[in-house]
Amino acid sequence: IQTDPLGNTDCDVVISDIANTMACLRSGPADQIAITESIAQQGLTFSPDPLVTYFIDISARLLDCGRLNSFTNLDVYLLNSNEFPQGCSNPSAGWTPVVSQQIVASQVNWYNSQNVFRNFTIANPTFNAIYIRSWKPYPPTEINQTVLGLDNVVLACQTTALTDLIINNTSGLNYTFSSVNSSTVSTFTKYLWTFTKKCTNDVVYQSTNSNTSFAFPDGGEYIICLDIRDNFGCCATRCESLNVPCSAPIAAFTSNVSCENSQNSVEFTQLSSGSCLTYLWNFGDGSTSTDQNPIHFFSANGTYTVSLTVTDACGQTASSTQSLVVNCRPPSLICQRGGNLIGITLDGGTHGITLSQAFTNLGIAYNPAAINVYSNMNFIVNGSVTFDISTEFLVVILLPWMVHKSY
Repeated sequence: IQTDPLGNTDCDVVISDIANTMACLRSGPADQIAITESIAQQGLTFSPDPLVTYFIDISARLLDCGRLNSFTNLDVYLLNSNEFPQGCSNPSAGWTPVVSQQIVASQVNWYNSQNVFRNFTIANPTFNAIYIRSWKPYPPTEINQTVLGLDNVVLACQTTALTDLIINNTSGLNYTFSSVNSSTVSTFTKYLWTFTKKCTNDVVYQSTNSNTSFAFPDGGEYIICLDIRDNFGCCATRCESLNVPCSAPIAAFTSNVSCENSQNSVEFTQLSSGSCLTYLWNFGDGSTSTDQNPIHFFSANGTYTVSLTVTDACGQTASSTQSLVVNCRPPSLICQRGGNLIGITLDGGTHGITLSQAFTNLGIAYNPAAINVYSNMNFIVNGSVTFDISTEFLVVILLPWMVHKSY
């Protein structure tokens, strides 16, 4: 407890919120040994539980007034408030509480203006105050002021008394939950249960009861977490994994063939049921997908066997298979074979071509008055075809079994 730099004379200061408190480290001719400034928080209660660990986290920064090599020492003590110097005067240079526990001895300089973090256990649970001071030797070459900023001081404790979660399955998807407190000193006063479905990271249930029960919506792996606070304000968290049995999955899907732009585009929609399903599609043309609802393009017309296999959160699988007919691609013209030879490939569709267009494709001028000129034209056709010829000339059709017919 120090004389306030602003002139206030009340020495019995309790720092209840020091988020913006600055401890000014001032040098001057009055003290040629060390310069000290400090703040304190009184009225604290520390836990006597040996299962408790404390930590302090101080956000410190140095404002150097233009000199980059300045520094200050940062000390933190636990003590009884009656140890503080009285009389509204600064403690003598290097003053240290007689009965105390030092939990921080650090140096803050221009280059490490970051968090100072320490874990510690309480040596004397009767301590009721924390004393934070900045100090430094006073060489004649030092600048006349250095400011240590304490932006935030967090003092908290954790307990290891929460040693187990008791989980019982009462029937089907119904479970009960309780906890174990291994401390003989402290009691749990606050509870927060949180159940999270692992595959979706969705919170499915929360409760503030000491003991709770829940009926899970479906099977799979769930993360069961309990946060507690004891009567000394110390906290603990414990999480355990729970595998809830899954019902057997069912695989099902529908398909929608789209012939837009003469493409064999098929949109598949899964209608399966199960917990946290993954998907494996086999389209019957050598292609697969793990998308939930894929869109697939078939390169050729035909009949394909499409299958969907689903796997649930418990590793169980189910499959569904359908026969799919795609017939969107039109027949395509193939290259001219030389002379008066036209090739037409029919890919399961219907392709009409006029005689004049056929001549144009061959680069031959079409003259209907001299049709006899074209009486020796040959056509090679793969597949089934119906010709509607409006004039008389020779057509040779080569079917897959190589049967020749003349018309």
